[in-house]
Amino acid sequence: MMPTIRILVNPEEKEGLTEDQKLAALMRALGHWNAQTLDIRDAVKQTYLDSRLYGDGEKPIYLFRNVYPASDFKDTVVELQKAADFNNIQIFVTPRRNGRIMEDKSYLREQVKGHPNVLSTWFGDEAGPLPRANKGQYIVKPVSGSSAIGVYFADAAQVKEKRAKGDLQGHIVQRRLDLQDERSIYFVDSNFIYATKTRDGTSLDPDQRWDMVEYEPSAKEMKLAREFERFCTRSPGQVVRIDFGTDQKGKQWLMELEDLSPHLSFDCVSEESAVKMTKAIMTSIERGRALIMKNGRKPIGSLPSAFGL
Repeated sequence: MMPTIRILVNPEEKEGLTEDQKLAALMRALGHWNAQTLDIRDAVKQTYLDSRLYGDGEKPIYLFRNVYPASDFKDTVVELQKAADFNNIQIFVTPRRNGRIMEDKSYLREQVKGHPNVLSTWFGDEAGPLPRANKGQYIVKPVSGSSAIGVYFADAAQVKEKRAKGDLQGHIVQRRLDLQDERSIYFVDSNFIYATKTRDGTSLDPDQRWDMVEYEPSAKEMKLAREFERFCTRSPGQVVRIDFGTDQKGKQWLMELEDLSPHLSFDCVSEESAVKMTKAIMTSIERGRALIMKNGRKPIGSLPSAFGL
């Protein structure tokens, strides 16, 4: 019997929904899996329907994908975990980092702080000085956020004014870089899948971040990406994306560690690469299923840990 997988999404994020609909279609075509997207808001009810439908048989797998911003769904996640436990539904999702939501950028002052390819970062709850600005310019990002949502540039005077008013709580501040491009390198189970970079001549403002093309990273880039990939805990079905920015001198700086079901850029890569990614996710999930069958244990990365609950 072919496995059923329900890919949990936030349908209001149209780009993410389209991407995961393609992922589901590829799963159906490649592995004959019964793969469908499911609105995260309908997932609790669906666990009870699945329990009745499948009885004592092998129940569907639930896979978190484009459910962001994750912090908007904490209450839903609590109820879903209870329902999944009650109905014996397995959920595959990226595990937490240090007990917090994966979108949390606290890794910048913990695991990777001091790395020569990591910018000095000021957090809104700190009392210390701001990092040095670049030509008087900073970039401000939410501590919990993804896909450039809520990111903006500000000059030194604006940042100091916002700090004085307490408006930078929940944000980080870094010096603004003069970038040639931004690059994303993707892994599943520590295996390189593909890489993308911003198209030549594209504005690097946050709202044009995703106009990208596929490329082959150098050995030096791969070495650097793997240095950061090791900070990301792995779980079945997990995709890790390491984001870099290349400055005008050619140095690459870490932009993000994205390991809560990151955007896959299916619209920017070849069909062959999209298939490669889909196969890697399916293989990873199959390994997780085999582990569950063998040991009777839940996969690493059940919902409470992934969402810091």
